[in-house]
Amino acid sequence: MKWMRNHKKITFLFGVVLILLIIIGFSYDNEGKNSKGANLIQKAAATVQEPLGKAGNAISSSLRGIFRCGAVVEENENLKQENGELRKENIALKLTKTELEELKEMSAALNYSGVKPKTGLVTGDVIAMEGSNWFNIFTINLGTEKGIQTDHIVVNGSGLVGRVLDSGEGWSRVVGIIDESNKFSFKVLRDQKLLGIVQGDGANGLTGFMLDGKASVIEGDLLVTTNIGIYPEGIEIGEISEITYDNDAQLKRIKVTPKVNFKSIQKVAVIL
Repeated sequence: MKWMRNHKKITFLFGVVLILLIIIGFSYDNEGKNSKGANLIQKAAATVQEPLGKAGNAISSSLRGIFRCGAVVEENENLKQENGELRKENIALKLTKTELEELKEMSAALNYSGVKPKTGLVTGDVIAMEGSNWFNIFTINLGTEKGIQTDHIVVNGSGLVGRVLDSGEGWSRVVGIIDESNKFSFKVLRDQKLLGIVQGDGANGLTGFMLDGKASVIEGDLLVTTNIGIYPEGIEIGEISEITYDNDAQLKRIKVTPKVNFKSIQKVAVIL
């Protein structure tokens, strides 16, 4: 008796099991009989089984809840991963779209007769610039592996950038038209009989003069390349921003604002 008092829970469970065994045995002996005693025993069994059943159902529900919760957590993690992948794809698509727009601009800039259909064109990114606030000389991530050689012409979506100074495997140095070492001919798009020479001023601009001292140029005139020298014909150079007359040399001198923004070049195309 002392053991039973000290182990009440075990004793209770043992008693319940014993009662159930008795009920099962009685039910088996009275199978198919409809007596008052049988009904009474069935009622008692139901009374005992109900709380046990509820407890079992509660445990089962809890377990299902735990597993369901685990499944939800796993599903949530999967959704997060899928969402991350979709974001990456979206970013990639945006980058691709941006590059396509840049290439379209370059194609528009190359709409001139100097480039034959067989001429190749490769695009690349600026990866370094040298010793100035302007992109006088800079490096791109394309080189001899793409067939790039010295004096190949470089453009972007706005117009003429410059020429290749030298190249190697995976790199090329480009000298911009604003560099003082660059001197080349131009013609006025409005009246292509008007010719002149410009060169870089080393400070984000160009200076030059008209071959004809009486040339009727005006501020805002758009200048394009001729087919004289290394630059193909028709690439936009810039617009005349200032005109002065040099009495001593009897020349019309001009200042030109480049079409290309040499403060922020990012992507270029090289004409092979």
